This record gives sequence, structure tokens and C-alpha cells, in this order.
Amino acid sequence: MKKFLRIVVLGLFLAGSSYASEENTVTIDTTKVKDFFETFSGKTLKKDDIIKFLNEYAIIIEDERGNGVVTYIFDEENYKRYKDFKVISDDAWRFTNTGQLRLFNANIKLTWKIILNKENKISIKAKYAPFAKFYSFVYEPKADYLTKLEDVYNKEIAEKEREKQKKLEAQKKLEQETLETQKKLEQEILETQKKLEQEILYNKLEPQFRKKCKKTIFNDLYKIGTSEYRECILYKGPENMINK
Repeated sequence: MKKFLRIVVLGLFLAGSSYASEENTVTIDTTKVKDFFETFSGKTLKKDDIIKFLNEYAIIIEDERGNGVVTYIFDEENYKRYKDFKVISDDAWRFTNTGQLRLFNANIKLTWKIILNKENKISIKAKYAPFAKFYSFVYEPKADYLTKLEDVYNKEIAEKEREKQKKLEAQKKLEQETLETQKKLEQEILETQKKLEQEILYNKLEPQFRKKCKKTIFNDLYKIGTSEYRECILYKGPENMINK
């Protein structure tokens, strides 16, 4: 009942009441009605307000372009859409001659109307679509978003630098291991070559110096096949082993 009385009072307030002597008619000022409901249903931003708003704020919205929730950042001529702080699209925007906000999505023209209230909405209408569709959105200071964007960028740069350093260290380690393996292989080759040369030399000298190195019941020399016997042969007799 109270609600009905308020509606009646509102109607009387907005009505331009004029009663003719012959006809009891009531004329309502529709402009006042429209202004009244616009005031209380939220503010649709006009061109100057849109410019200020887009200069100051980033818009976070699910725009149904297939990327989920994205963030819009507007500059003087272009706008960028970000997903997880990465640019996923970059297109132009402008105002029409009638002051409407026009965004371009490739070859598709989109008209935006931004409505600020308790449930912030953006009306988006494609050029040939019969009706606009309303999308809820939130916003944050553009400077804050750009600061976070810079932080993410710096972290990515730092991470890339760490990865680069890690690869350099891994490459250096691989090169060092390769060098050590090469040195080890060269050493093994030298040792094998040396053993081979000693074996050739031993086989050459053994018949000649056998008697000088062989152990018998009459001497205290070396049993054939022992390392001492072999060394004695290579030194060409026990007398040279003493002076080695």
C-alpha cells in the first residue's frame, strides 16, 4: 500500500497538471520521468566521462570472445585485451559522430555503452545485431594494473635470465665433462701406447737379458713372470735397476 502511495505521489510530482474546464485531462512530462529513472538506475557515461574513465581505469570483463575473463586497456587510438597479463588482441577504437564508443574486433564493429551503478554493466552491440547484450564488469585503476603488468614482465625477464644462466652453466659443465673425458681418453691411449711399446721392448730384450735377470739357485735375482723380472729386463739388467 505504501509503495502504491509513493508511485501516486511520484506521478503527481512529475505531472504537469492542467485541467481544462470542459475536459479533465492530465499531461505528464516524460522528460522528467526519463531523467528521474536514469538517475536512480545508474549513470550511462557520455563521451567526456568515457574518455576520463578509460584513461583512469582498466576494465575486467567476460566479453564472450572465447577467452574467458579479460582485461581491457585503452590508449589514445587502440585498446588491448589481456589474459593472464599477456596481450591476446590489439584493435582500434574511436567515437562515432554521435558520440558513441565504437570498438573494432577485426572487421566487426562493436558499440559500447558503459553504465556505472551497483551492478556495473556494459551494453555491447555488434553492427548488424538486432539487440545489444549487457555484460557485468569490474574495474581497477589502470596505473595499478600496469604496475602489476610491469612486475610480471620483469619476473619473466628475470626467469628468462635465470634459464639462460642455467643453460650456460649446463653447457659449461658439459664442455668441462667433455674435456675431462677427452683428457682421460687421451691419457688411456697414451698409457696403452706406452704399455704396448714396453711390451714390444720387453719381447725384444727378454732373450738378451734373461740370464742377467733370471733367478737360479746360485743368485738372488727374479723369478720369470714377476713384475721385478720384467722390470729387470726393461732396465737391461739388475745393475741398472739400482741406479734407476
